[in-house]
Amino acid sequence: MLNQKTDLPPLFRPVKIRECILKNRVAMSAMCQYSADSDGKPTAWHQVHWETRAVGGVALVMSEATAISPEGRLTLHDLMLWNLDQAESFRIGTELVHRHGAKFGIQLGHCGRKSWPASKGHGEYRLVSSSGMAFDQGWKIPDALSVAEIKMLVEQFVTSASLAIQAGADVIEIHAAHGYLLHQFLSPLSNIRQDDYGGSLENRARFAVDVVRAVRNTVGVDIPVFVRLSCTDWAEPRGFVLSEAVDAARLLADAGADVVDCSSGGTLPVTSPPLREGYQLPFAEMIRREVKVITAGVGLLEHPDFCNEAIETGRCDLVMLGRELLRNPYWTLQAARHLAVPDVIPRQYLRAF
Repeated sequence: MLNQKTDLPPLFRPVKIRECILKNRVAMSAMCQYSADSDGKPTAWHQVHWETRAVGGVALVMSEATAISPEGRLTLHDLMLWNLDQAESFRIGTELVHRHGAKFGIQLGHCGRKSWPASKGHGEYRLVSSSGMAFDQGWKIPDALSVAEIKMLVEQFVTSASLAIQAGADVIEIHAAHGYLLHQFLSPLSNIRQDDYGGSLENRARFAVDVVRAVRNTVGVDIPVFVRLSCTDWAEPRGFVLSEAVDAARLLADAGADVVDCSSGGTLPVTSPPLREGYQLPFAEMIRREVKVITAGVGLLEHPDFCNEAIETGRCDLVMLGRELLRNPYWTLQAARHLAVPDVIPRQYLRAF
């Protein structure tokens, strides 16, 4: 990771991750829009949504969670990526984002036992997970994946990652958070397997590690691979906890992950996290310090000074904004004005700043 232009506030210093140069440290977090067409392709809504944030100055636009298979979707209106036709449908969006100097990432995932919440998993698609444990009362009990099926899913991640690069993505993110399939393997609350994919943390992380290693081998040495990781289930001491997240992050980094995108929760239907600005930054800070890997901080981030200080003090290397960018697509431009950063505002908008 190389830093340049150190005269700029930390939030606006470029960063190089492999061969991808992000012009600043602000990224749009993956947020489902539930607006894909019936084939899982982006629509005009996605294109405008992505381009507006790129015009607004973010360095990286991350797609919403994009399913690697029909069974792995959250809803019928999620983005999907497992064939060339779908890959080609992303191209307009990626080109629009690139036109404004931002990079585009595609987040790949499988929802596992949390697929199809409207029917609580009872529907035409087979529900699968690490173990035969339902997400909550009234939910269908999923089938525990066989080892052969796990290996097939690794290959599906690989196929989708390859298609994402063909679609013009600059970054691949593997979704191992929020109670979805890879997280279902990581958490002892949802994984009671007795084979090589259960028990110890090394075993529970094996699926995610295999995915990252296989994706790294597929996309080559130039493309950054991010992993979104739930760093706690908010269910100590029984659940997945931060100390295990540190160990998992180390395994994932060794397998080829460049950035750990530090989130939390999702395994249990109800938890009580301490919701406030930056409440998940301690996860990013510890993983950054202990694993020596680039981390992204998330969690109700809102104020430019707060985000700038998080970068400056080494709590994280990137800030991923979600809801704040839904409310204010031009947050980064306003942060630039607030922090007295020149030459960021598009000339077409200068009269407003």
